[in-house]
Amino acid sequence: MRVLPTIYWDIYAFFYERMKDFPIYQSMMEEVYNSLDVRKNGVYLDIGCGTGEFLKMLSENCKKAYGIDSSRFMLKMAMKKTSNSQKISTFQGDVTKNLPFKDEFFDGVACIHVINYLETPRNLLLEIHRILKTNGRLSLVSIKKLDPSNFLEHYRQFLRNNKAKAIKSLSSYISIGILNAPMKFRYKVHYYDEKSLEKFLKDAGFRNIHTKNIYADQSILPFANERMLKM
Repeated sequence: MRVLPTIYWDIYAFFYERMKDFPIYQSMMEEVYNSLDVRKNGVYLDIGCGTGEFLKMLSENCKKAYGIDSSRFMLKMAMKKTSNSQKISTFQGDVTKNLPFKDEFFDGVACIHVINYLETPRNLLLEIHRILKTNGRLSLVSIKKLDPSNFLEHYRQFLRNNKAKAIKSLSSYISIGILNAPMKFRYKVHYYDEKSLEKFLKDAGFRNIHTKNIYADQSILPFANERMLKM
């Protein structure tokens, strides 16, 4: 299975970290957080946790938060973000393989902008099903093909409200676009619609599935608030 090399994500981390001030990015984090129904005594996992923005949000509001990512550099950045380091455990690993967690261990799992870079999401979704508790929740975020008009309208508003942060964020988006360009010749990015995502989740054993468009309509958030009994 072709996956993007770790060195790509190490470079990506520098620019990705500068995107976090963009309001639509913060709004995406909040949408995923709310869909997980995070609880103080819960244990949660962020797959593809990157530089730890969502992991930090989880750790501040739950009993224990775990993160897994292929990039050691991203994980180092993630661990520097929180004073609640005793509540966080991170793992460097390949999410296309078996996840290093026990059956029915998590109350919720988030997976943001990961499945588009996998040849097939089936194996990962089956693994998530395995490690979730029976009533656990899964929240995915899947990238859509970009609609520049929607993005630009939100950016213009951001520019009016905070010019310095808006310029910094835009430079990072442009840099990531340049970084992505040569990769697309060798590594395919997969785009899915709502029906495809719902089918993936059902086939992996999830039910009560809902979807909504987020991130200025640049991404789809499918989430399942009930896991079927072990198949």
